[in-house]
Amino acid sequence: MASHQLDELERLHRPCGCARLCGRYTRGGCAVTLPAHAAICIDCDNCTAFGADQRKPDVIVLWPGSHGARDRWLVVEMKARGTDAGGITRQLQAGADAITAHPLFDIGGQPAEILPIVLHAKGFNTTAADALAANRIRFRGEPIPIVVKRCGFRLR
Repeated sequence: MASHQLDELERLHRPCGCARLCGRYTRGGCAVTLPAHAAICIDCDNCTAFGADQRKPDVIVLWPGSHGARDRWLVVEMKARGTDAGGITRQLQAGADAITAHPLFDIGGQPAEILPIVLHAKGFNTTAADALAANRIRFRGEPIPIVVKRCGFRLR
């Protein structure tokens, strides 16, 4: 990925102040560690691409691939506990929809891959985790499986 895409994403989100370079994103005691410090993390609660009452993921990450890996979007929801797999899936889908349709994510040369991730704490309902792992979101017409991991997950 050319650094101009990272710069463009940061520029588009500058007015709301919701974008920052990150190598690790933490929320409510849950964290995801990225292998590249050049990723851009968008805090969706502060992003104007989403309405105040609209479903949204916690964070969207533009992650540049390295060593031949493909660039990708990460759509991440972090949960301390949960039982509503359908609601969590809709939050992830809202992130994927924003990436494909909202001008704040139009950076040109879009990454072709997305990885929807749910990170959960120990108290997360195992039935909900199993249901999430069986669910899919759609990205550019393709069904994409949801990855379910414990908080502290390190992407490789």
